[in-house]
Amino acid sequence: MTTRDPAIAAEDLARFLRAARGVLTLHQRLGIGTLPDDGSLRRFLRRRPPAEREHARPAPSAKTPPAPRRSLPPESSPDAASGNTLPAIRATLGDCKRCPLHANREHLVFGQGSPEADLLIIAPWPTRADSHAERLVSGPAGELLARMLDAIHLGLDEVYLTALVKCPPTGKPPTADELTTCRPFLTAQIEAVAPKVICPLGPEAAQALLAVNTPLHRLRGRWHRWHGYRVMPTYHPAFLLQHSDMKAATWIDLQKIQQALKA
Repeated sequence: MTTRDPAIAAEDLARFLRAARGVLTLHQRLGIGTLPDDGSLRRFLRRRPPAEREHARPAPSAKTPPAPRRSLPPESSPDAASGNTLPAIRATLGDCKRCPLHANREHLVFGQGSPEADLLIIAPWPTRADSHAERLVSGPAGELLARMLDAIHLGLDEVYLTALVKCPPTGKPPTADELTTCRPFLTAQIEAVAPKVICPLGPEAAQALLAVNTPLHRLRGRWHRWHGYRVMPTYHPAFLLQHSDMKAATWIDLQKIQQALKA
């Protein structure tokens, strides 16, 4: 049996301490206040059985009124404000043919989830698959979104999900006119839900909502304000499916959203 050299053991310990100090410094710079537990990481990386997810999720608490906010700007289509509930807004939208995008849709995709959600998520626009399924962020991206929410103890039925426009574009992003035409309905949806936090998914949703051209990597990870609402942009699940290395950055955003929802 050999005895380990004490000098080597001390050197290994020093190396470990330097590495740990480097990790802690990085976390401080990134604004990470707490480390994720193993369960949250597992929920982010894979879907757990629904019964286990329900067991892990804390009981919902009564929703508190949102903080006072400034009046929203006038919109280009006043009929969008004719009702202050999601069903009334959907009825006003009707079989919308206000812009050319209507020709591309199989079904209009208005939004889904809880009308009393504390977290409102904005996707850029529905895909053709979404239009067929009549649900936003469907397919593998939707499965990853469910895992992202599960990591902060939320289900898809506990948030509200909508998009900048309600019909899929063809081959290129919606034009400025198309975004402007649909904007009153998005604004009305936000006002009807009155969430604590808005989370735009991807650069298009974040830049359009905040009216900036700032790259997403500079927008995400910090709080923004939109007419009194707190906004935390993050990466779209479809992007994360292709760039899994960005899940770590997304986890930071999710933790900040979770902390804000608890406040």
